[in-house]
Amino acid sequence: MKNNKNIIIIFVISFILLAFGVTYGKYKLMPVKKLSENTEKPKMELPLEMNFSRTGTILNWDTESETYSKDWILLYEDPGNPAKSIGLVFDEESVCNLAKENMPCNKDLLNNGDSAMIEGHKQDNQLTVIKLQKLN
Repeated sequence: MKNNKNIIIIFVISFILLAFGVTYGKYKLMPVKKLSENTEKPKMELPLEMNFSRTGTILNWDTESETYSKDWILLYEDPGNPAKSIGLVFDEESVCNLAKENMPCNKDLLNNGDSAMIEGHKQDNQLTVIKLQKLN
């Protein structure tokens, strides 16, 4: 009888340890997704603020090398000052109205010497084009 009692006690203790081990192991072995310490919320870029609007002539002629360039400039006047120029930067948000409809700007459709009204964001001597309206 004492032998059966010992076997039952060992069986109960083994069962408890087995249940504890399975439960603990299940949680211990489950993959835990940790957030990295450098987790940042996605940054939403704000649209550029329009701080420049002028009418002038668009050119891709480089006066120094006397050749056509892939870069475009706007040649414009400020009253009382000599003619000025500013480099044009086109991005995926730039809109051009070349023939009565707004569409993403395609520099291949621009013509050297066209008159245009350009609105954009001026920083230093570069203008990120927000909207270009061809006038002629």
